[in-house]
Amino acid sequence: MELEEQQIVIKWRSLGELKEKLRSILGELESSTEGKNAVEPPPATSEIVADEVRKLGLGEFSEAMLAVLRDSHRGRSKAVAATDLAQEMKQRYPSLLRRKDLGQIAHGTIFPGKKLADSGLIHMDKVEYKEYPGQYYRRYWIEN
Repeated sequence: MELEEQQIVIKWRSLGELKEKLRSILGELESSTEGKNAVEPPPATSEIVADEVRKLGLGEFSEAMLAVLRDSHRGRSKAVAATDLAQEMKQRYPSLLRRKDLGQIAHGTIFPGKKLADSGLIHMDKVEYKEYPGQYYRRYWIEN
């Protein structure tokens, strides 16, 4: 497959943000040239999830997050920490998150939790670490 020459404009505020955007672009290029050898189920468990996510202007990552929460984390008693959710997402959708480590997924800017929470699709709160007073982690869940 030959790629035609194209230009891309990247706006960034920090070197870390630029690196993340470049990794994302390179990952998309690689996945588009790999062919169809690695087959993975689509992130959404239903068309309803995909529609809800698209209406917010979000993509596959949000779809995957919402699908995992709906399948395994219904109710506040089953809330999941951001790092554990990232691990579940990476296990379920390995090609979607193949270039990300768990710390990048859970604590980076790629977690779409705020938009999904603001829309009412998921719930999110911050919990203080018992071992590290003043430090917090995020928990996510779906209401029944």
